[in-house]
Amino acid sequence: LVAMDGVLHVVEEVFNKFDYMILGALSFTAFAIVFTPACKLADSFVGRAVMLGAGLYFYARWQIDVMRVPQKVDAPSDADKIAFYRMTRSVYMEFSCLVLTLFNFCVARLRGRIDALEQQKGGKGQ
Repeated sequence: LVAMDGVLHVVEEVFNKFDYMILGALSFTAFAIVFTPACKLADSFVGRAVMLGAGLYFYARWQIDVMRVPQKVDAPSDADKIAFYRMTRSVYMEFSCLVLTLFNFCVARLRGRIDALEQQKGGKGQ
C-alpha cells in the first residue's frame, strides 16, 4: 500500500509539471493571440480543435481534482495540511489553465470575426 502511494505521488508530480509547462505555453499563446497575427492560426480548424481539446483535458482534470480534495478535520496533522495544500493548489492551477484555454479560444475566434468583417467592409467600400 505504501509503495502504491509512492507511485501515485510520482505520477501526480509528473502531471503537475506537465500542467505547469502547458500553463506557460498557454500564457505565451495568449500573448501571441492578442498582440500578433497568430490569431489566424489559432482561429483555424486545427487551432480551435487543439484549444477545445486542451479545455476538455483541463475540465476533466479540474473535476477529478475537486473530488479528491481532502476534507478538513478538527486537528489536522502536518501531513493532512500538506495534502490539502497540494490538492487545492492543483485545483486552482487546473481551473486557471481551463480559463486561459477558453480565453485563448474566444479571443482568437473574435479576432478572426473582426478581421472577416473588416475585409467585407473594405471590399464593399472600394
